[in-house]
Amino acid sequence: MNAEVRHVVREELLRSIAWFGLAIVGWPIFIDEVAWVESTVLTVFGLPLLTWGILTAGTVGIRLITARELQVQTLSGWVVSSVLGFILGGVWVVPFPST
Repeated sequence: MNAEVRHVVREELLRSIAWFGLAIVGWPIFIDEVAWVESTVLTVFGLPLLTWGILTAGTVGIRLITARELQVQTLSGWVVSSVLGFILGGVWVVPFPST
């Protein structure tokens, strides 16, 4: 593994702490609100771990393929932030339907 790949992986692993924190809080709330998902050890701990792994591997892959920094100051950073915001907003709205 060369120095640049090691730098990208290390940086994204440090950033992924936030992904795991959001997943470990968000998935149990979602599971508790939705009746069709059963609350088991696998769903409460497995889904956050799976979410963390997919998002971390995805961001490392995107950074290595595109050779971009994905900082919010760049256009690609704004796009990634916006898409993520829409996804998180959609997940937040689904358990709370209007009456």
